[in-house]
Amino acid sequence: MASLQIDLQNGFDGEPVTLRVNGREVYRNADVRTNYAVSHADSMRVEVPDGPVDLQVVLEKRGTSARISQTVAGTAFLGIEVEPSGEVVHHWSDGEFEYL
Repeated sequence: MASLQIDLQNGFDGEPVTLRVNGREVYRNADVRTNYAVSHADSMRVEVPDGPVDLQVVLEKRGTSARISQTVAGTAFLGIEVEPSGEVVHHWSDGEFEYL
């Protein structure tokens, strides 16, 4: 098994967020809000099978979603942000994200 650390970072404005990994809901929060002092909204760690992972990010209030696909092994670190335009963007890291 692999471990996927997901950090919701900038751009969340008190909105519902749902995350699905390989079709399975792993996170639901009705009020995700970024603390801009540290650029962080929420974090979770999900156990996933080694290999390809398909993550779906659903922003219900905005009526949008995004898919992120990646092959993972060991521990992977993923940051997810929402641009002012509403586009969901992501970035992978070799280690844990640091917050103040």
